[in-house]
Amino acid sequence: MRIVTPRLVIREFQEKDIANLVANINNLNVSRYLSLVPYPYHKKDAKFWVHHNQGEARKRPRKNYDLGIELKSTHELIGGIGLCKIDRFVGKATMGYWLGEDYWRQGIMSEAARAMIDFAFNKLGLTRIDIEAFTKNIPSNGLIKSLRFKYEGTSQRCHRAKSTGQWHDANFYGLLRKDYKK
Repeated sequence: MRIVTPRLVIREFQEKDIANLVANINNLNVSRYLSLVPYPYHKKDAKFWVHHNQGEARKRPRKNYDLGIELKSTHELIGGIGLCKIDRFVGKATMGYWLGEDYWRQGIMSEAARAMIDFAFNKLGLTRIDIEAFTKNIPSNGLIKSLRFKYEGTSQRCHRAKSTGQWHDANFYGLLRKDYKK
């Protein structure tokens, strides 16, 4: 599975990604807004993640696409993006993402997210994508709105960040294929 954009290759995680996975996600500025990512993030955590996703990639039909974001210019893993909880009967999935801090504010996640949305609607045939962001994660909420997701509400204390132990409120958004194609 590969999605190619002008600057990125979105692809399955590989063994060669382990060192870059640790280097990019073992950062409290990154992990504080991710529910399931521990801090510190160790090599064993990265190995588990890579092997888990390699197993998910073999399942048919796939219910999850957790993919790595590779920077074309360096061939290095710099983040991750995925569609999970894919329900083909209902035609929806939940999208999530993270990016190494060195790559923030360069339009990289916007580029990756647009490619993933296109994949969800045009290759998987989904009709809806859900996404959520911790309310305190202002940049992520801004990105989601720029992608034309519609705000649908806020849940209180619905996530606990593994890295900090802190509880977070989250904003929930949805995007319909008919609205994306406008």
